[in-house]
Amino acid sequence: MKTPKTPKSRAESQVRAENWAEEYQAFLREEPVAPPRALEAQVHDRIHELLSPRPSTVFAKLSGLHLIVGGFSLLACPQLGVSAWGSSFVGLMGPLMAFGPYGCMLACGIFFLGASALAASMVLRPEELRVVRRHRLWNFTALGALSFMALMAAGGEGPLLHTLIWFAGSIAGGAGLLELGWKLRFEPTNRAS
Repeated sequence: MKTPKTPKSRAESQVRAENWAEEYQAFLREEPVAPPRALEAQVHDRIHELLSPRPSTVFAKLSGLHLIVGGFSLLACPQLGVSAWGSSFVGLMGPLMAFGPYGCMLACGIFFLGASALAASMVLRPEELRVVRRHRLWNFTALGALSFMALMAAGGEGPLLHTLIWFAGSIAGGAGLLELGWKLRFEPTNRAS
């Protein structure tokens, strides 16, 4: 294998720049060299891994992101009685109670998982988002269930019907706001001039 010559001076660089067409033609006349099979397989595997991420890996990233965003969302809206500010904090729950207890639970679920889904649609790579979208029902059902268990472990409470409504809202909010984020990021609107 030939090692390329590096220019010694600025004048030599200019001469090489002027002869680029000749050098390119010489390159085209060279005999093709195949890369080692091991290197070719390694590159192929890495590209496949980047373009087709495993659903479990993507779910782990989504869960980590939800842990952060969900934690921050507790600063604004208590979930099932769990708040970052203590039990007396009302936050967004005050205005949402205008929709009644069921409307409030639905909206809180939408906000809790929807915020994470919206963040994921802006942070994850397009290939990872395709995996999340393909498995959205599984992803958001699992995240909603894990979130529900974590909130219960942290002292959350609520009647069964309220928690089921919260759970349905979290799944719908996650799936819906993921789609909204996808559209905002990858499907630009046509604006009239």
